[in-house]
Parts: sequence; C-alpha cells; structure tokens
Amino acid sequence: MRRKPVAFLSTVLLGCTVLLEGCVIGAAMVGAKVYSDHETRKSLTQAVQDYREAAAAVELGDPKEEVLALLEPTQSHLKSALRREPHRYRRGSSQIEIYYFRSGWVEDGLITDDEFTPYIFKDGRLVNVGWRTLTGPRTWGRPVQ
Repeated sequence: MRRKPVAFLSTVLLGCTVLLEGCVIGAAMVGAKVYSDHETRKSLTQAVQDYREAAAAVELGDPKEEVLALLEPTQSHLKSALRREPHRYRRGSSQIEIYYFRSGWVEDGLITDDEFTPYIFKDGRLVNVGWRTLTGPRTWGRPVQ
C-alpha cells in the first residue's frame, strides 16, 4: 500500500516539530540550571567586569591575534555553555570571522545575543564591534520579577 505524499509529509513535519519543541524545552531547562549556582553567577559577574576593562584597550584596525589575546582571557574561566562559538565565512575573497565575548548577563536562565558583544574581523583585522553591523541581536534577556 502506497502512502499519499501529503499525509507522509504531514507526519514527518509533525515529528520534527515535536522533536524541536523538546529541544527548546531542554535548552530552557539547561539555561535555568546554568545560572542556578552561586559560583556560576560569580564567574559571570567577574567575566563581564574583566571584559569591560580589557575591551577599553581594543581599537578598530587591531590585528585579530592582539584582540583575542586581550579578550579571550576574560572569558576563559566560564563554562563552555556560557560562551558562544565564533562564526567564520568568506565574502568574496575576504575571510570574515565573528567572535563573541560575554559583555553582560541577565539572571533569567537564558543565554541570549544581548549578553554578548560581537567582534568582526576581515582578513585578520578588526573592522567592527557590536550588533549594529550585524543588524542587531536576535534574542534578548528578560529581567526576572
């Protein structure tokens, strides 16, 4: 017996939706757990303070190696779940790299874009800092009330 393509597609889409909802619920639970202990809150606060001090020494045009040498140590003691991996891609003949540094946090159990500052490198030189270049953050934290 042959299944109708529409019925089969509907079943597949429903299954994917259920799986993705489970991922979102799981991520929210992990996020809530991430901020639950005193030591984590303390390390987040310290990382943000260290970042702000180090970021003041960074200037547009600086080589990537110098910028990373200043900023990466500010994030080194954070759990990997509290950091964001860099993005890399090519635009024409240029290599674009975006590194994200934790520059804030909201105690809402979520890890959102507005808690990071992006540093954009083109061919190994810092060309932009901040979300404006990237059309703004896609996610925001909400204060817990």
